[in-house]
Amino acid sequence: MFKDKIEKLKKELKTTRESFNTKITEAREKADSGDIDAAEKLKSEIDALKETLSAKQKELDTLVELGELETISDPSEKREGEEDSGERSKDKHNILDNKNKVDDFENYIRSKGAETRDLTTTNTGVVVPVDVTNTVKELKQQELDLSKYATVESVGTKSGKFPIAKRISSTLATKEELAEIAKVDDETFIEVEWDVKTRSGQIVLSDELIEDSAIDIKAYVKKQLNRMVLNTKNTNIIKVLTSLPPVSAKNTDDLKKIVNTQLDPALNKVVIANQDAFNWLDTLKDADGRYLLQPDLTAPSGKSLFSHPIQVVSNTLMPSKGTGASLKHPVIIGDIEETVAVFNRSEIVVDWEKFDHYSQGLAVTVRNDFQKIDADASRHIEISPEAAS
Repeated sequence: MFKDKIEKLKKELKTTRESFNTKITEAREKADSGDIDAAEKLKSEIDALKETLSAKQKELDTLVELGELETISDPSEKREGEEDSGERSKDKHNILDNKNKVDDFENYIRSKGAETRDLTTTNTGVVVPVDVTNTVKELKQQELDLSKYATVESVGTKSGKFPIAKRISSTLATKEELAEIAKVDDETFIEVEWDVKTRSGQIVLSDELIEDSAIDIKAYVKKQLNRMVLNTKNTNIIKVLTSLPPVSAKNTDDLKKIVNTQLDPALNKVVIANQDAFNWLDTLKDADGRYLLQPDLTAPSGKSLFSHPIQVVSNTLMPSKGTGASLKHPVIIGDIEETVAVFNRSEIVVDWEKFDHYSQGLAVTVRNDFQKIDADASRHIEISPEAAS
């Protein structure tokens, strides 16, 4: 009945709103035709409808707020069908707010996995509360997160195909009357196949850290989760980008030629360089002695190459190849959103484990996949700095 009342009120609001808009149009038409009396009468009706709209909207807001309120369950009561271990499904309990869930998550950690009260459980552990995972997302702005450049999609199955519209060069041909429509040769979609992988890691927690109530163990776990999630994403995105066929470059002219002739001008290009490559680029000068890289306040590195922002990554994440005369520094230039797809399937799940005789903590699991979309949207460049001119 409660939901029916909300739906009924929404329909009434829609009808009143349509009537309100119609009468405004009619009043303007009457005024334009010189019928001021009729326009004034309609104006009075419009004012009345405006008050009605305001009242109905206020009533709807109140009902929606009431519908979002949740009851507080008694933790001392055992629910029907609930196991003694405290495992509960997500739809069998209500929590006051996210803060309670985070506190329950802390209890789970301090009890070394024994206390699962009011946490959503799976067959492999407990789902990390939304407030904790949201903090992981918020912290991304403070650290390197290459997924912000990629195409990110949530999927509900382990594997499948995801259609992505591609850039095409086909045009519409002239069609004579009764003639067949000419076929378009270019494929209009790229079907990207995904196969979600389960990725796991460990957050080792000492007894001192667990038992010391003065330590903000939630903040510690959030920090470690943040590092694991970002490291996983960055590593796998770089793997996809560096799997593109390498193109050699020895100097500034080579780089310009690659950007000007091998990449579509319509692409939203970004430059990803490791520390070695960035150092080389940052020391290049033109014929007039001016540095090649230009200041760019919008770029993560504060510099741009040919007006494209530069993102610097560590040599550990994207290492240079070779040694001495054969040393090659990697640079990615292109539209990463059209090059890499990140498929996320599930939430972050943790389970308490004893790793060995001396360590214990949280086993962290995420499920995702990283795939190439369009190899022509980016270029994997290998720079030989010793041959620079």
